[in-house]
Amino acid sequence: MPSVAGDPSKAPALEIGGAVLRADGSATYPLDAYQRVENQKTLTKAVNILAGSCMKTKGFEYPARLHEVPHIRVNDPAAIHGVVNLDSAKVNGYRSTGSEGLQRLGLVDPEAVNGREPTKEERETARGQQGAPPEPGKQGCIGEARATLEGALADQAADHVIALAVEADVRAREDSRVKQAVSKWSACMKAAGFDYENPRDPGHDKSMLGKGLAVPAGAQLAPPSPFEINVAATDIGCKRTSLYLETATAVTAAYQKDLIEKNAQQLHQNDETWTKVLQGANKILASGR
Repeated sequence: MPSVAGDPSKAPALEIGGAVLRADGSATYPLDAYQRVENQKTLTKAVNILAGSCMKTKGFEYPARLHEVPHIRVNDPAAIHGVVNLDSAKVNGYRSTGSEGLQRLGLVDPEAVNGREPTKEERETARGQQGAPPEPGKQGCIGEARATLEGALADQAADHVIALAVEADVRAREDSRVKQAVSKWSACMKAAGFDYENPRDPGHDKSMLGKGLAVPAGAQLAPPSPFEINVAATDIGCKRTSLYLETATAVTAAYQKDLIEKNAQQLHQNDETWTKVLQGANKILASGR
């Protein structure tokens, strides 16, 4: 597996077995191309135009926090591998907002994260009442817009690709090469005084998160403490010396390429589905309503 010397936060992107591993720990994999991100953006824009018009007709605004976002699988390195970004770890420890991947890909408006909270009436009008059956007139403005644009077909195509990516992840975790890298990472952490078997474990260790600081009123955890930040920085250093990220990325990419070859016919059918869905979406974008 390739290695780059120096501060991992400053390392250049690595091309590994058809994948690209970036300095912040994020990666692009072979199956990402089949998620058809631009198609997803087009459909989402059209859904939001129709939903916004519906909301206006019913006398409501359509706050950004209610807007649809593309139905794709973002390769969130923190969820897959635990902490990976040294610059972020020095400030946030193991904490993640969960929206970084969407924002990095330009798939979510910052207002959707930081905008005002929708009212109960706006939420129910946009998304329908919780527990309501998926029947016409009860799906909310977003559901109606998605039905008009045959969003369910697009979801089926997207879900197929997501399922393949998940399968590749599962296979990679069970691969002897990845297991060996995990063992090296674990031994490195143990030598530093931190006993974890898996890189995903520290981020779920409530006895470590925020250790040394008081838990604020109403919160479940203390904020990132110097102790937590030290563990996170050590974690990233151990991933570096064990070549864990490089190994996991390369092995995952290999399984994805194998699955692409074996599912070529269905992936082609997915593209035919997108051609059909985009006809309606593009008409909405052209008319603006």
